[in-house]
Amino acid sequence: MTIPFETQGSTRPIGYWIRSADKCLTKAIEAIQSDLGLERADWQVLNTLAESAAGMPFGRLRETFDPMLEVRDLHKVLISLADRGLLRSEEDFWRLTDKGRDVHRSAMERQTTLRRKAMQGISEADYSLVVNVLARLVSNCHRPEDT
Repeated sequence: MTIPFETQGSTRPIGYWIRSADKCLTKAIEAIQSDLGLERADWQVLNTLAESAAGMPFGRLRETFDPMLEVRDLHKVLISLADRGLLRSEEDFWRLTDKGRDVHRSAMERQTTLRRKAMQGISEADYSLVVNVLARLVSNCHRPEDT
C-alpha cells in the first residue's frame, strides 16, 4: 500500500521523499564542508567521535554506521581521516586528534547553520514523528513474515 504525500500539487510515495531528502542533505553537507576537505561520511565519523570524547572501537563505529556505510567504506573514511591527521587509532580504538577537534569545531558551526535552514517550518514534534514513523517502517521491514 502506498500512502501518498501531497506537496505543491505533486503526489509522491514515501520512498521518493526519503531518497530526495538523503540526496539533498548529502549535497548540502558536501557543499558547506568542501573547503575543509570533508564529505558527508567524513563529517558523520568526525561528529560521532567528537560526541564520544573517549573515542570508539571499530566494532561500535561499524554498528553506528550500519547500514549507512559498508564496512570497507567506513574503513576507507577512517584511514583517510587518519592520514590527514584528524584521527588516530590505538589498538583499533579510534579518537579525534587535536587537529581533528579543530576541524570538527569548524564543521559543526557550518552544520548548525545548515540544520537551522533544513528545519525551517518543521517543529520538534513533527521531526520526532517522522523519525519514529521511519524507524517503525524499518522495523516492520526487518520483521519475519507472519506465518
